[in-house]
Amino acid sequence: MNNNRDKEEYSELMEYMRFYGNVRFATLTVFAALTGGILTFIFKGDSNLTPLLQFVFKIIGIFVTCTFWVAEVSAVILWLHFTVRAVALEKRLSYQIFSTMRGAPRFWFMPTTYSVSFLYFSVLVFWLLSIIFSEHFIEPPDTEGRRSHYHVNVNIPGGVYECVINLKSRTEIKNFSV
Repeated sequence: MNNNRDKEEYSELMEYMRFYGNVRFATLTVFAALTGGILTFIFKGDSNLTPLLQFVFKIIGIFVTCTFWVAEVSAVILWLHFTVRAVALEKRLSYQIFSTMRGAPRFWFMPTTYSVSFLYFSVLVFWLLSIIFSEHFIEPPDTEGRRSHYHVNVNIPGGVYECVINLKSRTEIKNFSV
């Protein structure tokens, strides 16, 4: 009788684990779509957004990234909890699905989880850097022979720091033969 209850519990654990695996995939898919939409809306070439509105959407991007990252971590924590219980049930049922996996029952090595967390971290860093480097533009060459310059304004606590990078046109590269 106790064996049947263990089998039912094990079966439900497997369903929960599949569910949270699917939740992780769906969460990542929705995150990619939302982030892509926000990126396109902010950074498309013909965007007429004011700097304040761009800033607001970048903050929304940070919020979306953090929210989905928390959802990912929560799903992983629940999956690990169910896995620990599944390993305990496997001992009583003589099963060897999770108990024979590397790191069971605590699973310290989870490359997929680490790579997805790195993705969320990278997107979060991107949003933060897009706020710091808030303004950039290319100054076209003038009639006096000066080349194009790429301007990047960096927001720092003391004010705005303007960086200027000289751009050399590839059409002006000359080949010299000796």
